[in-house]
Amino acid sequence: ETDFAAKRRTSHAGQSGVQLTEAWFEALAQRGNRQVLRLFPGESVSVSTISGLVVARNGGGLSADDRAALARYIEQRSRAGLNVEIANATLTAVEITATITLDPGTGSARSRLRSVVGAAADRYSNYLDWRKWPRGQNVDEAALLSLLVNTEGCATVVTSTFTPAADVEVADTSIPVFTRLSLTDSTSGLTLRADLTQEY
Repeated sequence: ETDFAAKRRTSHAGQSGVQLTEAWFEALAQRGNRQVLRLFPGESVSVSTISGLVVARNGGGLSADDRAALARYIEQRSRAGLNVEIANATLTAVEITATITLDPGTGSARSRLRSVVGAAADRYSNYLDWRKWPRGQNVDEAALLSLLVNTEGCATVVTSTFTPAADVEVADTSIPVFTRLSLTDSTSGLTLRADLTQEY
């Protein structure tokens, strides 16, 4: 063994037996704080430091104290001897608006529109399930439109009024979160809006 190889082996001995995978990082963070739903690797400018971006179960972030405590928890359980930085991830809001025609039926336009808003919100929440959505994956506008078109009680959608009008771009360290749905009945002119909060 050369002198250089011996020095390198000695200096990296604490890190050589461990692989800090994304799955390990996330699982340990979830054990350290039950409010952690997801954790993505971030980028740190500090030497011998790993960075994590956390998503809480309520879609918000952790407090500064909770993030510091979580960083200490992970550091104490890492065999790599690395410092840990924890920051809150920035989620990408998805807001949907459209003008629709309601299926004929009994009840007022308001009650039928309310039913469509509720059913569509459920469909969008299931599609944009940020427990499983791959980080950095864009939201397909056509898929969002299709979900509304196929919602029970919705006869047609005026596609020119549908937003988002293009795919929703999601950063590499982010995931989408469904925040608002606004539907207008083209016949009555009635509009119903729902501000939504997903929590897991």
